[in-house]
Amino acid sequence: MLKFQNDYNRIAGIISYIDRHFHDDLTLEQLADMAHMNPNYFSSYFKRVITLPLFAYIRKKRLDNACLLLRTTRMSITDIATAAGFSNISYFNKAFKEAFKLSPSQYRE
Repeated sequence: MLKFQNDYNRIAGIISYIDRHFHDDLTLEQLADMAHMNPNYFSSYFKRVITLPLFAYIRKKRLDNACLLLRTTRMSITDIATAAGFSNISYFNKAFKEAFKLSPSQYRE
C-alpha cells in the first residue's frame, strides 16, 4: 500500500490540476512537464497509478461535467460541449454516446 500511496502522491498535484482545468486545452507535454517527467513515462505512470489512460481520465471529467450541465442548465448542447472542454461537437456527441449509450439530448430528457 505504501508504494501505491507514494506513486499517487507523486501525481496528486497533476490530478488536482486536471480536475480544476479539465475544460482547458491540456496536453501530455504540459502535464508531464508539471510532473517533471518525460511525456512517455508520465503517460504510462499515470495509467498505472490511476488505472485509466490520461486522456480517458480527462474525457471522463469532461463528460461528468457535461452531464451536470445537462441536468442543471438549459444551455445548448453546443455550449455545454464547449464549457466542458470539447472543441469539436461531433467528438462530444460520439464520446457522450459511447459513455452513456444516449445522445446528450436524450440524456437531458
